[in-house]
Amino acid sequence: MQKSDWWCGLAIILISLFFIGGSLAMPWSDKGFNWSGAPGLTPLVLAVFLGITGIILMVRSRRNPEFYERLEKSLAENIVEEEDAREAEKPIGGELPGFLQSERIRMLLVIVLCAVYTFLLLGRLHYIAATAIFVAAFILVFRGAGWLKSGIIAVLVAVCVWLAFQQGLGVFLP
Repeated sequence: MQKSDWWCGLAIILISLFFIGGSLAMPWSDKGFNWSGAPGLTPLVLAVFLGITGIILMVRSRRNPEFYERLEKSLAENIVEEEDAREAEKPIGGELPGFLQSERIRMLLVIVLCAVYTFLLLGRLHYIAATAIFVAAFILVFRGAGWLKSGIIAVLVAVCVWLAFQQGLGVFLP
């Protein structure tokens, strides 16, 4: 795990450098934008934070082997008997139907839900409504919670994402 963290950190840094370059290539103040309203500001800030997480991951993999020893020890202590493991995997909303027991079916269902959200809901409904429907459907399909709890979580997620990006960062959402 320690070695894979180092390589993942390197990959994250390279991706962040790619996005930093792309954000700096966007129009800035020379195109009539104030620097705080420039389209490249938000991706630049996010890419810098992404790069910082990659650096932290790489440094931790080299400088803190105790972290990995503690992690392996805690994982070894959490091994439970097979019956307990099956019970611990049960979703909060109840047992999954038989057709959802297959990982391939679940993966296909995730792709279908994402496609419906992207191609059918976004652009036709307000962003908050489309996102709330998507999140609620996702939670309900995978038995994460009941109807009421799924609806509350979905609306809260949609509103918070909209507020953070549209109002906070100035990123226009569909």
